[in-house]
Amino acid sequence: MSKFNNANFDHASLNEVNVKRSTFQKAIFTEANLSQSNIRLSNLSDTNMQDAKLNDTDFLGSAFILANMSRANLTKAKMFFVNMTGATLNNANLYQADLNNTTLKKASLKETILIEAKFNNADLVGTALEKENLSEAIPRVSHQ
Repeated sequence: MSKFNNANFDHASLNEVNVKRSTFQKAIFTEANLSQSNIRLSNLSDTNMQDAKLNDTDFLGSAFILANMSRANLTKAKMFFVNMTGATLNNANLYQADLNNTTLKKASLKETILIEAKFNNADLVGTALEKENLSEAIPRVSHQ
């Protein structure tokens, strides 16, 4: 398990890295490229991932509590069983992303692309959804 708390990966090219079971609390990934990486079971709480390229990245079981992922490209990202409580994903691209069993309580998904995204059993209680594209999204969500 590696720790990268408060690290600055601004504009870094880190595609295809394997950093599962790592901690990145309060790290900066602005405009970084982490595409096709393995970041399973990691803590990315309170990170800044604005404009990051995260397409086809595996985040299974990770935590993004209060993370800012505005305008991030999460196309085909594997985000099942992820905790995104209070996260900001405004204007993000979640095309074909897998968010099954994900917690998005009080998250902000304003103007987010959700085309063909999967939300089976996702918890969206208190989530802000405005002007997003839900075309063909699979929205079987929990309303607990």
